[in-house]
Amino acid sequence: MPNRNAEELLRDLICAQPEQRTIRYVENQTVYWVKNFAVRGFRDYFAGTPAKLCRRERAALTLFRERGLHVPQVLARTETALLLSDTGPTLSDLLRNLSPGEPTRQQLAANAGAGLAVLHKRDLFHGRPALRDLTYTPEFGLGFLDFEMQSRRTDITRYQRWDLLVLCHSYFRERDFTDAAELARATVAAYRAAGGERRWQEVARGLRRFPLLYRLLQAANFRGRDLVAVLRCREALLTIT
Repeated sequence: MPNRNAEELLRDLICAQPEQRTIRYVENQTVYWVKNFAVRGFRDYFAGTPAKLCRRERAALTLFRERGLHVPQVLARTETALLLSDTGPTLSDLLRNLSPGEPTRQQLAANAGAGLAVLHKRDLFHGRPALRDLTYTPEFGLGFLDFEMQSRRTDITRYQRWDLLVLCHSYFRERDFTDAAELARATVAAYRAAGGERRWQEVARGLRRFPLLYRLLQAANFRGRDLVAVLRCREALLTIT
């Protein structure tokens, strides 16, 4: 724990950086994070008040921890902010520190797929498991950050399918990930092997729908980053048998 009381540290960090939604702080070689929900993004105005978003995040962290998943520990809180423990480096950072094509990159992608399958087997979903929202350490395996869970979401299987697609799509959004297709395939293979076969088959059926629409989008030669990533991701996933 920091030298200061955790509640005092949370208040001091927010006072020092009141316009930062996420604050990283290091003390005694230990990393702490602040999430200040009072600093609102565009989507937050449609998701609820800062207090509601903070309660939702705490509820998700509690639920995930109760089901044996690796998530940050809440060290202190206010009505609209949390002081959290660190869960290790993000997949985004880990992959960026490795050159495309290195076997370790595919192993990290496989670890992500297997960890996501474990999450889904426990009747949970993340909501937006982008590379920056997942961590990995050899000791604890896959960790989860920044939940997009909402209490009104009751169709768990739908959002589990979405989880897998978002994770695979994340590889293609990175401009320098020339091995994005290999990473996505490694993720799916490990996800299926870890118990996610049924959910993958549902995803695969969805990918094969509306082929004409995808061909039209490709022919239009749009350059939007997300759209190009979606098309490349779909093309890669369709090669999986």
